[in-house]
Amino acid sequence: MDFNKIRLAEADDDWDGISSAVQILRHYPHIRIKISSEKIVPSEKSTLVLDKETSGEGFVIDHHETNNSKNFVKFCRDGTIPTSTLVYQVLGDVADDTDLFLSSTAEITDGLDRHGLQKGNLKKLLEKFPHFSQDSGYITQYLNSRQVYAISDILSLI
Repeated sequence: MDFNKIRLAEADDDWDGISSAVQILRHYPHIRIKISSEKIVPSEKSTLVLDKETSGEGFVIDHHETNNSKNFVKFCRDGTIPTSTLVYQVLGDVADDTDLFLSSTAEITDGLDRHGLQKGNLKKLLEKFPHFSQDSGYITQYLNSRQVYAISDILSLI
């Protein structure tokens, strides 16, 4: 994918869409970001559609099983990998630890933390930064099988 040809990124307004857009913007600041609750958006060949569907010719990165878009850059048909993690994968060598963190948080907020802990970016993050995984002292902590205190406490505060 040649991100230099992209002028606009249309992202969903949930954390998966927003964290996907943040990853794109960090590495390609020339791309204008539009975040909205619209689930199907019009698009042109210079548009990247994140975590939603398009009725146009734009390029799509998504994980929703019902997405009928044409031009997928990356798609998780069974929905177990959030868009933010797919963006991390598409970024390839330009992706860094901040992108890994952002995509891991989306695995949590999209309720895909079990999959993420088994074989996703959450697993990679905790292997690279084991201090992120320990019991939380906050009652707002909602992960039960394994406590991811730094990530989920930050998200709870948000």
